Amino acid sequence: MPHLLTLLTHLHLLLIPILHLLHHLLLITLLIILLILIPLLTHHLLLLIIPPLLPPPLPTLIPPPLPPTLPLT
Repeated sequence: MPHLLTLLTHLHLLLIPILHLLHHLLLITLLIILLILIPLLTHHLLLLIIPPLLPPPLPTLIPPPLPPTLPLT
């Protein structure tokens, strides 16, 4: 069994740095995703929240029809 034990320890020594690296990569990707997503999400949320708070837009004013011009004689 000593052979298996040494093999396991060697595997262990190999795995630790790899897992460490993977962990860091995962954390970095999560950070990047968060940095990209948070502004987008807050932007959308703000767009959802703010319009109800704003006064309703004024109806577009239709210019009154001009009075009929009298023909010049």
